[in-house]
Amino acid sequence: MPDDNWDRIQEIFLEAADLGPPERAAFLERACHGDAFLQSEVDALLRSDSRGPSAVDAAIESEALSLLDQPLRSGTRLGSYRLIEEIGRGERVPSIWRSATTISSESKWLLK
Repeated sequence: MPDDNWDRIQEIFLEAADLGPPERAAFLERACHGDAFLQSEVDALLRSDSRGPSAVDAAIESEALSLLDQPLRSGTRLGSYRLIEEIGRGERVPSIWRSATTISSESKWLLK
């Protein structure tokens, strides 16, 4: 699919997703100008969107929740960061860690 088609599909989808079913049908008719392929692609995205969170979303949420159940330790990886040392605790922030990115050994970060 050419990039300009994807851009148009995405643009129409984003507008249609905010509309209720009665307005959506009329909007798609106008926006797609009778292009059956374009309308079918947008319809497929809208159907998928209406099903709720995907399996990927559920897996990400599950992994994030499991991180909250485990105590953080030096060496723990969080995305592209590796925790080095806990340097403080706060009232509003449970802990503050010195960390390094796994992308570049030169970068050091503080994570809350």
